[in-house]
Amino acid sequence: MPAELFRDIVRFLAVLEPIQQELEAVYAQRLLALASGDAAGLNELADTEVQLQQKLRRHLKQRQQILNNARRHRFKADSLQRLLTELRPADEASASVIPAEQHRQATLWMKQIEQRSWKLRRDSWVNWTVVTRSARQCQEMRQIIAMAGERSAAGTHDDRRPTGGGTLLDAKV
Repeated sequence: MPAELFRDIVRFLAVLEPIQQELEAVYAQRLLALASGDAAGLNELADTEVQLQQKLRRHLKQRQQILNNARRHRFKADSLQRLLTELRPADEASASVIPAEQHRQATLWMKQIEQRSWKLRRDSWVNWTVVTRSARQCQEMRQIIAMAGERSAAGTHDDRRPTGGGTLLDAKV
């Protein structure tokens, strides 16, 4: 059973890595499209991102199946990384089931995928932050233009006292 679980983990990683790489490329392209103001490109990238996220969700089901199978065979791991640690060959006799070198390579591969996963989370957050702030600034600019550069001061109850719109530009730039 340990050898079968090990093979399942390796197959899982083999499918996960290309999806991560595609998502990494999409995030990089999105930042370029944002910088260049390419609305059509952003829409296209959004569709691609949704498809990749769906692939990841389907793939997560396979991860859960591997972990459920491991629990049925009395492994305690709650993640694939911990399961891989539990499957580590303890001595030369067990090394015939999972060769130590293959286990070491799979462990390194798992670490690379985990690092890419953290990078993807960070890139996704950066993309979200850029888009959110840009949308907010665009809305504020439209309001300044609509009010001819006059805005009421935030936090005051006197709505009759206008302030100039230049402070927004100075603070944001």
